Amino acid sequence: MKQKMKHHLRIAILLLGTLTCFTSCQKDDFKDPVEETGESRVKRISLSDFNNKVGNSKDYKELSRLFDVNKLKSKNAQGRLVESDSATIATDEILMIEREDKIFYTFTIKTTTTNETGSFYNLLVVTSLTGDIDNTKIFEYTPSETWLQDKTQPFSGFMKLHENDIFNDDYMNNSFLSRGSGECLIGVGGHWECEDGFPDAPGTCNANSYSWVVTGTYGPCPPELTQEEDDNGVAVGPGSSGNGGGGSGSGSNNNSDDDDCVPSIDNPCDDDETVVIPPRDQDENTTHEKNCEELNKLTSPPGYNQPNPFIDDNHPGNTDGLNTNPRLAIVNADQSLNNDVETGFSLRNDGIFVQTGPYAKYMPANNQTHGVDFHSYQNQYGTVHTHPSNSSLRKWIPMFSVDDIYSVLQIRNLYTSSPFLNSLNPNGDSLFVSVFIAEQNGNAKTYALKIDDITKFQSLMTIKNNKRKWKKLKKELLDKYIDEANDHLGTELQYQRVLLEFIQENDLGVSLYKMEQTNQGTPQVQETWKKLKLGLEDTIIDSQC
Repeated sequence: MKQKMKHHLRIAILLLGTLTCFTSCQKDDFKDPVEETGESRVKRISLSDFNNKVGNSKDYKELSRLFDVNKLKSKNAQGRLVESDSATIATDEILMIEREDKIFYTFTIKTTTTNETGSFYNLLVVTSLTGDIDNTKIFEYTPSETWLQDKTQPFSGFMKLHENDIFNDDYMNNSFLSRGSGECLIGVGGHWECEDGFPDAPGTCNANSYSWVVTGTYGPCPPELTQEEDDNGVAVGPGSSGNGGGGSGSGSNNNSDDDDCVPSIDNPCDDDETVVIPPRDQDENTTHEKNCEELNKLTSPPGYNQPNPFIDDNHPGNTDGLNTNPRLAIVNADQSLNNDVETGFSLRNDGIFVQTGPYAKYMPANNQTHGVDFHSYQNQYGTVHTHPSNSSLRKWIPMFSVDDIYSVLQIRNLYTSSPFLNSLNPNGDSLFVSVFIAEQNGNAKTYALKIDDITKFQSLMTIKNNKRKWKKLKKELLDKYIDEANDHLGTELQYQRVLLEFIQENDLGVSLYKMEQTNQGTPQVQETWKKLKLGLEDTIIDSQC
């Protein structure tokens, strides 16, 4: 007697950017498109957004202890910070799908082990509309050779389901390849959904991103699986039919999720929707981690064997008596925002800096421009400067300029020309930084620019060497600040979005970080950094260091 299949799964594979390899002919394969909504149902959200929506759920604490940010902060019995060897939930990329009856959140699961097939794991958290966690599932994806050769395409390969209730450490560590609760995926179909909500393939509607929505059915596993079936799972990706034979993949139906529902490709039972999030390339992860490490050194410096002589009042290089350590230069900069001119510091590795640490050399403002000029200096690895908010001399845009961005490249190229300095720099291009402090919408904000891709960043040198192109690029960013961020009177979100869009549109290979303080005014004050990225619908996504 056939057992009833209980659940239905739709997998949305998010494609950022316009894809050209799938033409409009593909939409003819699917006869029952999804309802036109006017916007994509797939949204990127931050961990803060997720916490606000789900933080009051009774199961949230059990789930959140597996977040990577919490694992990294956990302490052993001696009080030292340690990184757990167990798998963790990555929180720098969360994708959400809202439906009329449920909300679905997809996370990447980070593991410390590797395998020859390149398999990776995603976690699906299903909640009610009020934020109560209903259930969680783990999906195991095994990519095809075709996808591994070109990861810009929709994911293709095989998938398995592992169902559980707020998985524990033992499950995370030991049971990825178990058959979970005994449910198996048995078939797939699919259709395209554009960012604007229309059910068209890439190239057939005016949108910047697309979702490949795969309709899959799953139910009780058969009594036995062959070795090949157990190793592979169900095929996923455009053009694959899986064991279910393909079909139209209708995106809406009136079935309810109960034992009376017998799903098929053309008549699925609505249950879960998720998004395939492939793991990042190792280089990208490493760059972010190194950038964070260097930023944390600025505000939480390690101990050094000797005091730094360059900040001594009697040192000949401290003629103004204002040299200080990098942290104090950064956290105290907001006290000078009411000045008429910029305040600046050059971050330097001088003398026996391995024993004394770096220092921040005070740089006075130029009498004509009222800005700080950072002259070429071999041992300079970064800068700190402000844009005044109430100056009577001129008005400053309270965000990085093109010249500020270029200064990081200029500093990097000079510093790396020294074999001696290079030999003492374990994190390479992640060392270099421009820290910026300004008042946005009445509140002081601190940002940092870091290098992500030096090959892309070096292209800025070509533009700099062409006066016409350089002038045009500077005007482009200034006009965006004026038009889209209300000149010098904009909001924090407006300035962040304008700069991130400018970086992305010009493919500059740099990233934007923001500093935050906790326990201000107490001995326990602490600074943390997070990377800012563009999200959908005018949102900003942050990745905590």
